[in-house]
Amino acid sequence: MYFDGICTLDELKKAYRELALANHLDRGGDTAVMQATNAEYDAKHDRMTREAISGAEYRRTVYEEMGWVGKNYSSSMSMGDLTKIIREYCRGHYPDCKFSVTRKHYNSITVALMEAPFEAIDPEKAGEYEIKHQHIQSYKQATPEAREILRDIERFGESYNYDHSDVMHDYFDRGFNLWVEIGKWNKPFNKCERKVKRSRTRAVKVG
Repeated sequence: MYFDGICTLDELKKAYRELALANHLDRGGDTAVMQATNAEYDAKHDRMTREAISGAEYRRTVYEEMGWVGKNYSSSMSMGDLTKIIREYCRGHYPDCKFSVTRKHYNSITVALMEAPFEAIDPEKAGEYEIKHQHIQSYKQATPEAREILRDIERFGESYNYDHSDVMHDYFDRGFNLWVEIGKWNKPFNKCERKVKRSRTRAVKVG
């Protein structure tokens, strides 16, 4: 229906590109039309070619233009690599604080601020439960100092990420999910003394 009369792969790709951009929801497009276009494109593409790149893979290149890729993103990095990089960043940039950086499931990383020499939860923005348990899952309820730190860590982590998702067209493609929070549900945040570097002195022998 959408690709009638098309005989070559180049014509098919060009036609799909025009339809995808014209029917994107952000440009006033129609979800049903886009879903039907995707299905017809994939079927026609598979009939026309045996190339290494599939119809779905080509559709991804179109959606990439509407998403973003972090400046440090690399497809060769594993979730273990990313968790380690984020953990080292937290330790190196905020030595006065203690963090828990853990991998959850197969595509999620959680960064929790566990200790800091300042109050991290704003009592005017957090609820009674959050204040009592010293645990929040949104830095919108954090104090300015804690919010600045968590936002910086979030920006750093996302620089290794990408997101080409288009939820309105049931297209989900994101490198990993990054969550930042204060405390944990089973371990509260703790305000601690600021760390002071102590210089080592050599004992002097008298006599």
